[in-house]
Amino acid sequence: MATLLELNGYQADDFKSWLDRGLRRQYYLSVRLRDPFGFREIGIWGYESNLDALKTLFDRLSTEARQAFCEAVRQMILTAAVDDFPPDAMDDLIYLVAKIKAKQIALETFVSVIGEGVWGKRFPYMIYDCAAAMATWGLNNEREKLEAMLRPAKQF
Repeated sequence: MATLLELNGYQADDFKSWLDRGLRRQYYLSVRLRDPFGFREIGIWGYESNLDALKTLFDRLSTEARQAFCEAVRQMILTAAVDDFPPDAMDDLIYLVAKIKAKQIALETFVSVIGEGVWGKRFPYMIYDCAAAMATWGLNNEREKLEAMLRPAKQF
């Protein structure tokens, strides 16, 4: 587990490994860890969910570390293989993008990876999650693209 001081020195690849490990611990272990990311060690207590704790952590990071964190989230969404990454973890990444208000990540990944990609075909509910995040930011063109992708699926 890492401390806040250590996390502030992380590069995007470090955050990507840290996030990947924490999300897999959360969803792949037969007995889920109560604190798969080590938030107590970082000094984050009393959070309702791991996403809330990740948002709190993000707010405490330096500007440089926030940029690296965002790049790690973007890379995870772009590279996560649908057969090798927990769907709930991908959904968490979508919600995390919304929580940290990372509009650029949404613009770069939601339509191409979720809407048009394997993730959205296999898990259509993720398209709704992406559309909801984009609607909160007024990104209506992108939201409409995502919703249009769902129309054929609604017939079944």
